[in-house]
Amino acid sequence: MRMTLKHLFVLCIISTSIGIYILSHIRLYKLCRLHENMKIKQRVYGPLKITNEDTWKVKTAAQKLLHMILESDSTFSLLGFDGPLERMDLLCWMYLSQTATKRGLKANSSDCLQPPPGKEWKTVPKNVFYIIYGAYNFTFLNYMSAFSIRRVIPDANIYVIGDQSPIGFWWRKLLEDVRGVKIVYRTRPQRIFNQTIKIKPHATDVIRLQILILSGGIYLDPDILFLRPIDHFRQPVLTMGLIDPATGIGNGLIFAKIHSKFLEYWYESYRNFNSSIWGVHSMAIPLKLSKIYSHLIKVDKGHIYHPNWFELEKLFLKVVPWDKNVAVHMWTHHQYRLPQSLKDTDTLNTTAGQMLRYVYYNDTRLRR
Repeated sequence: MRMTLKHLFVLCIISTSIGIYILSHIRLYKLCRLHENMKIKQRVYGPLKITNEDTWKVKTAAQKLLHMILESDSTFSLLGFDGPLERMDLLCWMYLSQTATKRGLKANSSDCLQPPPGKEWKTVPKNVFYIIYGAYNFTFLNYMSAFSIRRVIPDANIYVIGDQSPIGFWWRKLLEDVRGVKIVYRTRPQRIFNQTIKIKPHATDVIRLQILILSGGIYLDPDILFLRPIDHFRQPVLTMGLIDPATGIGNGLIFAKIHSKFLEYWYESYRNFNSSIWGVHSMAIPLKLSKIYSHLIKVDKGHIYHPNWFELEKLFLKVVPWDKNVAVHMWTHHQYRLPQSLKDTDTLNTTAGQMLRYVYYNDTRLRR
C-alpha cells in the first residue's frame, strides 16, 4: 500500500500524541514521587499527627506481628507450641525448637512461658540479646560487652540472633568464659509493611522491635558495655537513652516489658519507612513519639550515651568522670583506634580504658 502525504501526517500526529502521553505520565510519576517524598519528609521531620492512643488504632499488635514473622521467616515455627501465645517467650521458643529439631527431639512449650499477667509483666524480663548478620568476626569489644552482661545480670539469658554463628578468637573465648550464650537463627527480613529493607542495620532495627514487643527483654548493640546494676531500668515503662536532642533517642540499648504500647506505636510508624533516610525511624521517630506518649517511656539522660558520638575524644583521648554511667556505647565506627585485647586496655589511660578495666577487673587503675 502506497503511503500518501495524508497518511504520513496522520502517523505523525499519532506518534506525537503517544509521545506526549508517555512523557506526561513520566512527568506525572516523577511529580507523584516528589510529592510522596515531600509527604515522607513532612511526616518524618514535621510534627507527627498523633494526638492520642486511638489515632493509629493499634489494637494488640502482638498477634498481627507474630503472624507477619511466621509468613516471612522460614526458620520460625509455632509447631509444637501449645501454650497461650500472649505468654510465649519468643527467644526461648526459637532456641529450644531449633535445638530440639537438630537433635530429633520435641521442644517443651511449657519451658518457654512468661509468667501470667500480673506483677511480673510490669518488669523487664532478663532476656538480653544481640542481632548480628553475616559472617561476623567477633571483636574484643564484643567479648567485653557480653562479659559485662554476665557480670551485671548473673542470671540473664543471653542470645545472639542472626543467620549464622559469629566467628573468630573472641567468639570462641566468649563461649568458654561466659556460660549460657545461645544462638538463635533468624532469616534477615526483606520487607516491613510492603516497604523494602535494603541494608542490615535497618533489618536489625525491625527485628529488635518485633522481639521486644512479643516478649520484652533487653536489646543492646554489641559495642555497648554494662557498667553498673540496671535494676532501676527494669521498670514498668520502656527505658531508652537520649543521644542528643538534635539526633534523637538511641535504639542501641532498649529495656522493655512484654507488649510495650510505645513499641507498638513505633513499629506501626514503619508503614511509612524510607530506607534512603538514615536514622529517622531508629532515632528521630522515637524521640517525637516520646513527647506525645511521655507516660509510656522513660528517656534517660546521661547514664547511657555519655559520652555521645559527638564527644568521642572524651572517650578515646581523655579521662572524664563517668561515675553516673550505667552503660556506655563505645561507638566502634569511628576514626579512633580501638583496644584489641586486655593487654591494650591495661595501659590505656583514657575513659574507655578505665571502663574496660572496671568491667573485667572491677578496678579502674592502670596495670603496668
